[in-house]
Amino acid sequence: MNDLNSVKDFCDEIKQKFTHVDMLINNAGILSSEKKYTKQGHESMFGVNHLGHFFLTTSLMDLIKASHQGRIINLSSDVHRIVKGHIDFEELTQVPTFETFRRYGLSKYCNVLFTR
Repeated sequence: MNDLNSVKDFCDEIKQKFTHVDMLINNAGILSSEKKYTKQGHESMFGVNHLGHFFLTTSLMDLIKASHQGRIINLSSDVHRIVKGHIDFEELTQVPTFETFRRYGLSKYCNVLFTR
């Protein structure tokens, strides 16, 4: 999930092999005390914990809808409560300070919003 190109390659392979996806479980995640970035330049916790899941899910949505009872399960964390229902979108794209649990909570809050 650290490289959206690898997610795209995976989705392309799934689309070639299968006509439907019955269940997708998004559970990949990282918690890092170091400031790191994905191959596309996103802060790594946001990229891995949310953007990868978002891209994977939306890329496979047609196959999930093609299933008789397709399901998506997104795992998150109670740490999402640390953001208290507020996202500063600039904070997601720029990393002026690095507060490990706040950044992790932001990524997990994005999971909750995407699920809803």
